[in-house]
Amino acid sequence: MNRHSAVNALLTCAGLVAAPLAWLVSVQLGQILPYVDCANRSYLTAVCVAAGTSIALAAAVLSWRRGSSASPADGHTFHFVGSIAGLAALAISFALALQLLAAFTLNACER
Repeated sequence: MNRHSAVNALLTCAGLVAAPLAWLVSVQLGQILPYVDCANRSYLTAVCVAAGTSIALAAAVLSWRRGSSASPADGHTFHFVGSIAGLAALAISFALALQLLAAFTLNACER
């Protein structure tokens, strides 16, 4: 495997790595930041969840595009992995979008 194929493989798997990590960080910050938001009347929770949602969506697009642009020399594996990684990142993006909706709907002191 040459360097180009290795980079392509890593970028194809971005949806399986970056999106769950963004979700992990977002959930952990969602447990901590409401106390800060209530004390300071800020929206740090919503900002962090929006950043996580953006990262997960970017990972979905990156995985999908890398998987669909795989060369025939790479075989159908990159296409399959890219499709699965993109769909998994979209599912995680949906969960993060629901968390973002909750962050905007509820006051920080109500959480």
